[in-house]
Amino acid sequence: YCLHGNNVGSALAGLRAAGVAAGIPSPVSARVRAAFDKAGNPTGRSLSGALREIVPASLRDDDASIVFLPGCTAAVDEPASVRAAMKVIEKLGPHGVGVPGDGACCGSALYWAGLPERFDQHARGFVKAFGRRKTIVVADASCAWTLRELYASRGHDLKAHVLHGYEWLAGVFRERVRKVRAKVPGRFL
Repeated sequence: YCLHGNNVGSALAGLRAAGVAAGIPSPVSARVRAAFDKAGNPTGRSLSGALREIVPASLRDDDASIVFLPGCTAAVDEPASVRAAMKVIEKLGPHGVGVPGDGACCGSALYWAGLPERFDQHARGFVKAFGRRKTIVVADASCAWTLRELYASRGHDLKAHVLHGYEWLAGVFRERVRKVRAKVPGRFL
């Protein structure tokens, strides 16, 4: 937060990018670049291997109209949270929801590490892979912001509707309440 109204995050990303462009060594930028070179995400580890152990076979779907992205760091570092999300989706009935086998990273770490060209390259690949989907549900609020705001501000036209997991759940519950109201006469508070 800045009292002068400056966007601190964007300013820092811009400064990091200027430093990288000027050849100033940055251990963070180098680490993020190496991780993406190795595995396509900031953990530097395979998301497909982690997700294969966490995501039930019934939810593994690379072509579902609604894609659930658990978050690349959660898939590797917090598998219990991803397992919990999978249980919720299974209990609700999948509603055409699928988790892609590779987990799909939004690429935000590249932008924040001062690597905007690499971010743009990653974003183009993401849009190509997921742009035709109806809805993308993300567990990570940073991913939701990246896919909604940062992609658009950098000219990446992701046509899919992006929802945070809580927004998606609210819609599922709202629809179920409407169905109950239609079937049961009376007034509901």
